[in-house]
Amino acid sequence: MNSAFDDSDPYTPIIFILSTGADPLAEINKFAKEKGLGDKDTPKKSLGRGQEKVADVSILQARKTGQWMILQNCHMCPSFFPILENRIVETKKLRQYEQKQGRRQRRGRS
Repeated sequence: MNSAFDDSDPYTPIIFILSTGADPLAEINKFAKEKGLGDKDTPKKSLGRGQEKVADVSILQARKTGQWMILQNCHMCPSFFPILENRIVETKKLRQYEQKQGRRQRRGRS
């Protein structure tokens, strides 16, 4: 977990591809506690019928507040994958924009 966490940042998600029967949730919760995060800092959404909008809104909220977002049972909702991909691409563009703005602000202070 430490290695994956070290390779991530607020703009780079950690995605676990799991085999049948694997459930890393207990380990993720333990790791989150070690980082000083509680349950409300690590919202969990289980995907299934009709949960695409709920998950999408939760992702946007997590991105805005800096929370972790745990999506479970993604295999139950393959129609959500393009939405998730778009959110990841948007987040990358947001990072690029913020980095560009930071450079402009630093230049303006010189």
